[in-house]
Amino acid sequence: MFHRSLVTALSKRFSLRTAIAIPFALQLVAFTGLVGYLSYQQGQQAILDLGTQLQDQVSRRIVQHLEDYLETPNQLTALNAAAIEAGTLDPTNLADTAEYFWQQMQVFEVSDLNFTSSDGEFVGIYRRNDGRLVLTERNFDRDPTRAYEYQLNRFGDRVTVLDITDDYDPRRDRGYLQAVEAGEFVWTQGSVRSPGQNTPAVSASYPLYDEDGDLLGVLGVDLRLSRIAQFLRTLKIGRAGQAFAIDRQGVLVATSGTDAFLGSDDRPLGGIRATESRDRTVQAAATHLIRHFDNLNQIEETQILRYQLQNHQYFLQVSPFRDPSGLDWLVVVTVPQADFTSAVRRTARVTLLLCVFGLAVATFVGWQVSQGIVRPLQRLTEGLRKLGSQWKTLSFLDVRSGGLLLRTREIKTLLTTFNRTAAQLQTTLAELESENKALRETDRLKDLYLFNLAEEFQPTIQKAIDNAKALLDRRDRYPPEDLQRFDRVVRAGTRLLELMQEISDLTKIHSGQLRPNLEAVDIQVCLDSIITQHRSDLDEKSLQLSRHDFPPPLYVRADRRMLEQVLSIVLENAIQFTESGEIVVRTAITAPMGKTSYHELPEAIISISDTGIGIAPDQQEKLFQPFAKLEGCPEHCRGPGLGLAVAKSLVELMRGQIAVESEGIDRGTTVIIVLPIGASI
Repeated sequence: MFHRSLVTALSKRFSLRTAIAIPFALQLVAFTGLVGYLSYQQGQQAILDLGTQLQDQVSRRIVQHLEDYLETPNQLTALNAAAIEAGTLDPTNLADTAEYFWQQMQVFEVSDLNFTSSDGEFVGIYRRNDGRLVLTERNFDRDPTRAYEYQLNRFGDRVTVLDITDDYDPRRDRGYLQAVEAGEFVWTQGSVRSPGQNTPAVSASYPLYDEDGDLLGVLGVDLRLSRIAQFLRTLKIGRAGQAFAIDRQGVLVATSGTDAFLGSDDRPLGGIRATESRDRTVQAAATHLIRHFDNLNQIEETQILRYQLQNHQYFLQVSPFRDPSGLDWLVVVTVPQADFTSAVRRTARVTLLLCVFGLAVATFVGWQVSQGIVRPLQRLTEGLRKLGSQWKTLSFLDVRSGGLLLRTREIKTLLTTFNRTAAQLQTTLAELESENKALRETDRLKDLYLFNLAEEFQPTIQKAIDNAKALLDRRDRYPPEDLQRFDRVVRAGTRLLELMQEISDLTKIHSGQLRPNLEAVDIQVCLDSIITQHRSDLDEKSLQLSRHDFPPPLYVRADRRMLEQVLSIVLENAIQFTESGEIVVRTAITAPMGKTSYHELPEAIISISDTGIGIAPDQQEKLFQPFAKLEGCPEHCRGPGLGLAVAKSLVELMRGQIAVESEGIDRGTTVIIVLPIGASI
């Protein structure tokens, strides 16, 4: 009677409809909140990815434009030097040289072409802001103390004298002095190198020498910095983004902002520091860079930063730009976060409205579903009540089975069967757990046995190798047949010692005892060491080895000892399975495998290819399994099958990947190792 009254009281206070509807509604509320939160987080991540992608694309375009724009002086100086060397251009004939430069100015978009002889004569043609060409000449035959400027018409003829400069010596020009001092192509940041001109430019200078090594003069090509600024202003960088270039001292080279002085002729040389820019966005970005890095020379790779300007968040990406001839600039792209947040906020509002609508619909549907469940149960409860009024002997079911008043033998049988099945399942799970423990213990004992076996055999094998080497040192006491036997003992012992080491390494990796010490490793230096170690094996089989390296240095994040062991295993396999031909070692970089974010570092690829026996496609999946034996492998090439298994385990410990490619038997094999890029120390 007590149990019946308790159930009745609870049923009056909490109906089944409420018990179903409330948790369902709570789940929907939690789901809606989670969707809103994830939508917000994804929106923030989308802002970051979009801003990074935009900045990356703009930076790439700027760097590409700079490379193309700055390539022209290299081409022109090389072309003019070749013409002088071939005799088609005589720099001592100023009139012919001026005509030659005038023709080139019709083709190439440069600001100035000039030549300064070692004795001080000068001829140059520069382009004014209005596009007209002006000839500057210092001709000793006419006047050794003055330089003359002539306006040229569209046919290259001299029209009028624009200016006469007294005491002008072009050999005092910084570009001339630096080129003579360096003895090679150099860049100089200054102005267009003509008397009376003060246009900010970057100048290329190339010294010319005769057959005796005496200086003939210096060829010069100038590029106005204003052309770079004009290109930057054509870029679409969001709604209010800016791009600019600075040198390592923080001086503006070009900007898409409001610093119009970069395109004018009345600005003093040297420009201004970016922190003093008239454009507040450029000024704030440069100030943040200097505060963050303290010294701009520390920026060696692309960096992505954030800063605030007037309570607004800005994304900032700075990328180094280096020209092989000495230019060292920084390309900066900055975009306000507000350029992207408006669309994200609209999306968030739409998502919130959809969530609210979905919550309302789901709540209504949940209420209807609970009604559909409750009605049959109410009818069943009514039927059980009537059934209980007819069979007074019906007892309560076990409280563990639900706590309901049930008086049917079928329900009791069902619950009893369920309890029995649950007990049997629990027993089975306990037995399985016991067996798993036994298997794990067996596996541990096996690893311990193999490790102890390898450790036990290694001293003995090493002693045998040392004894055989000692006998080989006494070559005069033994016949050649015995010496060959001793040599075979040393080779077999060394291979057996390597096998013991591989077994020891496998057991350490399997038990988790071997942990990598990750650091920045120069992959080219590492390859040099491994190839040197195996040079005698290559020479013995008359195999050619060629290298195709990524421009050094190339650092990877790895354990140096583990990496050397992996490379040694792969190179040994290539030598072992190649009877004739060559082995090719390549290094390269690629985009992160399986990754799409623009701010993630690329990965390094090391590939070792041979022209050996190759591997059938159906056998390649067995290569990285311990003690695997490949079908079709020649008997003299068979080994224990541990090398690549150890290599795969070591590469994975270093968070890398290893794979094998082969088109089939007698088609050669390529082993590819992928490791994360590491910063140099």
